[in-house]
Amino acid sequence: MNVPSKKLSNSEAADKWPFLLPFMTVMLISFSLTALIWIALSPRTPTPSSEAISSKKTSLFASNYPANGTFQRELVQLKNRKDLKESDELEIQKYLLASADYLEIPPALAWCLLFQESRLNHLEGIELDKPSSGLGQFSRFSFFEINSQLDRFSPNALNLIYLSFGRDIRPIAAKSKDTVSSSSYFSIPTAVTSSTIYLHNRYFQLSKILEKRAIDYNPDILWLFAAMAYNKGSRSVIALWNLVLKKQGQESFYKLLHDYDYFNATVNDPLLLTKSISKIWEDKKSKPYAAELGAHIKNISACSVSPLFQTTRSLTGAEP
Repeated sequence: MNVPSKKLSNSEAADKWPFLLPFMTVMLISFSLTALIWIALSPRTPTPSSEAISSKKTSLFASNYPANGTFQRELVQLKNRKDLKESDELEIQKYLLASADYLEIPPALAWCLLFQESRLNHLEGIELDKPSSGLGQFSRFSFFEINSQLDRFSPNALNLIYLSFGRDIRPIAAKSKDTVSSSSYFSIPTAVTSSTIYLHNRYFQLSKILEKRAIDYNPDILWLFAAMAYNKGSRSVIALWNLVLKKQGQESFYKLLHDYDYFNATVNDPLLLTKSISKIWEDKKSKPYAAELGAHIKNISACSVSPLFQTTRSLTGAEP
């Protein structure tokens, strides 16, 4: 295992080191992320353990979701109170499965992220003056990326819009006066498609950073990091990676990208999260932001990860 222990840096050029994998040669990928903290790691990827390889063959995520009893009960209550219409639930599931299949997102993760954000209420915040609204709680930053920056990510993102609607429906906005418009985020097909694209973009960012430096990872673990980035940006994940590498060393950093138990313990460490978040936001924001991010990923993990990989405590200790 030869991942260096130095701080992940934004200044090192990608072509400074020759990258070598034991079984294949990876292409150098030119990728610019102006808002992120770039990582510069060793040119040699550590040899994956047999456990890590096995975990890639067996999906971490549940085939039936929500996987957590707490959220299962809450979903039933939402339906019983008519807070979630059957027609809306079916439409959300239809577009979610189509989007997840095309973008190769674990369906359980996508569903649980939307459940965490809005409890599947596609009109959430429609009459309130809030910075975020709708099914995936889109903000002005989310709209700007979807409307103006898709060329920075995988072409699959824009292709999905054409496949789903037959045309480019952008610019998309929170159009409260025309909720059935294909350009309104309050329309279920548009909300699901836009939200899954935004989640996919976070995975795309994080994966290209790692692949550019030939760093091996478990895709399922990286999808959980993408869900974190959905909430607080990719730079919050990079800051956490930097801190783990600096404070806990290369072996811990490698485990963080491969081992679910280690991932779970790390993101449930409030001091570690707060310290990493403080590298981005001022002190008065870092603690509440870290608490929000910790609850966010704890609930999404409990909701989406197969019970085979969860402890009894994680299956019952969710925070709806």
